[in-house]
Amino acid sequence: MNFKSGCLNLFILLFAMAPARAEIIETSFKLPVNIVWRDGAALKHDVIVTRFQDNERKPSRFMVILHGRAPTSAERSAYGRTRFVDIARDFAAQGYAVFVPTRIGYGDTGGPDIEDTGRCDAKDYVTGMAPATESVLQIIAAIRKEPEIGNSSGVIIGQSVGGLLTVSLAARNVPRVVAYVNFAGGSGGDPKSRPGQPCGPDKLAQAYGQFGRKARTPVLWLYSSNDLYWGPDLPREWFAAFKKAGGRGRFVALPAYGNDGHQSFSRNRAAWREPVAQFLQNPN
Repeated sequence: MNFKSGCLNLFILLFAMAPARAEIIETSFKLPVNIVWRDGAALKHDVIVTRFQDNERKPSRFMVILHGRAPTSAERSAYGRTRFVDIARDFAAQGYAVFVPTRIGYGDTGGPDIEDTGRCDAKDYVTGMAPATESVLQIIAAIRKEPEIGNSSGVIIGQSVGGLLTVSLAARNVPRVVAYVNFAGGSGGDPKSRPGQPCGPDKLAQAYGQFGRKARTPVLWLYSSNDLYWGPDLPREWFAAFKKAGGRGRFVALPAYGNDGHQSFSRNRAAWREPVAQFLQNPN
């Protein structure tokens, strides 16, 4: 046997002995949620949750990813089943069990709009986020009942209104959630008619301050410089209000992306992959 054929045979042998390649499995299921909604009315509704997990190993942590909010009811109904496939698969490959709920009022989950924060001139962001906050807390509680998850530590990531919701959850100090990540968080923006001028930015600053007074776990804030919903300056003011009130965390200014950096979470992962990885490794 010559050297070349010997190496080829060795490669074939090693390939045959290698373990089967891990596969990211995607499943979906429904979880019942019971919340108190507008005017004290009780609401019971099933939430569709999509799960991603490496089939070859037990997850080391769980992660919940929270989507944003389209401006019209027709667009919110068109969400289908929210997945964030590429992002969720990346984190699942790192050992997370990733859960992506399609919240009440959106897509295949349907139901009433429980995230309405009021008219543009009369916003109440804290009260408006309360029902959705409670629903996510119940989803996390249900996830923890899975034997593979149990008392594992967790991470919550949210984009846009999902980012505001993430900071609201941080104020609830969810047990064993060790890090929160807020991508372009806020509400009341309209990039077409009011670019960079969301409804009640001062009310958002007050809301973030109120959340900061209670939050004890670090929050990573990531905003692009050309976010058409908030502009470059308001996010820093909101973060300052959060920190001044006692909140912990870091602010990362992401580079401009395309015509609207508000889409950086799903479309410009190269810009945020490293700061998010560093934060999740050492949030404190």
